[in-house]
Amino acid sequence: FQAHGPVAPQERCAQKHALYRVLRDKYGVRPVKSCEQISALSGGPIGLKLQLPREGAILCRRRRVLDSTGRLVQLQTLYYRAERFVCQIDLN
Repeated sequence: FQAHGPVAPQERCAQKHALYRVLRDKYGVRPVKSCEQISALSGGPIGLKLQLPREGAILCRRRRVLDSTGRLVQLQTLYYRAERFVCQIDLN
């Protein structure tokens, strides 16, 4: 486990788009479906790595991104300290 400093939303978005651009341009892969699940968990061993208090809770975010054929393009499991988590969803 390696903790990294905060990444600005614009930079995170640019990184994601760069990955998808390479997949599209170099490999012809176009992500078309994303399935995401966010759940609350007790801290446990991951909580220790996140330096949580003993009773602390974490949020687990799992994402699967598929291409038009149903092939897995991206798989993520991310953990957040619950008291520092903010979720913003903008749909256009």
